[in-house]
Amino acid sequence: MPSISIGGRPVEYELRNLGAATPCHVITSHSTNSRGYVQLWAQGRKTLAHRQLLIERGYDLTGLQAGHACADEAHDRGWCGEQAKCLHRLCVNPDHVVPMTCRENLLASVRTVPSQRARRTHCPKGHPLASGNLRSGPLAEGRRCCLTCDHQRNAETSTLRAVLGVSWREWRSLRPAQRAEARRLHRAGQPVSWVAISGLVAA
Repeated sequence: MPSISIGGRPVEYELRNLGAATPCHVITSHSTNSRGYVQLWAQGRKTLAHRQLLIERGYDLTGLQAGHACADEAHDRGWCGEQAKCLHRLCVNPDHVVPMTCRENLLASVRTVPSQRARRTHCPKGHPLASGNLRSGPLAEGRRCCLTCDHQRNAETSTLRAVLGVSWREWRSLRPAQRAEARRLHRAGQPVSWVAISGLVAA
């Protein structure tokens, strides 16, 4: 069985076609951690095998992660099931393991929440998440937030404040459950009143 030296020790692997352009080198000689990655001892400490592979190839991984390009290439083809059982995480093919920033690594996988959000083309209400309909400024916090939904929600808040006769500060001082109930009643076409929301407590 072929092997590669990582951490000064031979690591056995087998060639497997896992959907990438070239075969993966899937480690067979070591057990995996709870996330499905191989850990081994190198320079007196435990480290991830694929990360140590890059370090020994001369990469400075300060502030970077070791990503599997083979996984990113094959995920779209439906090769992987649960992340912890993804065989790409066992790959130590030098051509498949590449340095990435945390953001690049998260966005490269089709299974992470940031990646799924980045691939969305419309908000849950069907408005396009495109230039001209995205919230900007500090409140966006780097996220793609629907501007149409913002405007609709702000208009609804203004209506509810007028119905209840409260200022913006007083509206914000209401319990989250009270504000949510006021919105629910308004959207259902039912009357909104202090009596209807005053007995609610925070969820």
